[in-house]
Amino acid sequence: MTTVLREKLESMKQWRFTFSETAMGISVAVAITLWANTTFQTKVEAERERQQLEARLNAQETRLGAMEGAVYETRSDVAFIRGFLTPKNKKE
Repeated sequence: MTTVLREKLESMKQWRFTFSETAMGISVAVAITLWANTTFQTKVEAERERQQLEARLNAQETRLGAMEGAVYETRSDVAFIRGFLTPKNKKE
């Protein structure tokens, strides 16, 4: 088994690549590198995007809290007006 492996290694040492094969290999490596760089984010980019999304979420939560407060104020105002406008029942 080891002799077969040694023979294969010796034959691999004698391989010679043509210019076109070398150029093709380099272009494939460059294409894969460019694809990986454009497809995947770096940790810094991912952290920046997370912070932006978190800031937007906090802003929405703040707006929602303000709207809930306004709804509560309106609800209490309506209850006061209803109480003021409804006739009082007199007990006789």
